[in-house]
Amino acid sequence: MQGVVLSEDAAPFIPKLLERGVIANATAGTVIRLVPPFIITRSDVDELHSALTAVFASA
Repeated sequence: MQGVVLSEDAAPFIPKLLERGVIANATAGTVIRLVPPFIITRSDVDELHSALTAVFASA
């Protein structure tokens, strides 16, 4: 499990991530919780990075 701590409310980012195929949820108000699979490929990590970058850039 990983968390991304933001300086603003995390909830608006969750539907945008879901649109890009990333399942996440907002916890503690400013935290996006990610639970990647036990076995994850470099390609999966690259896709996650691209989705997060795009969603944060659109804010």
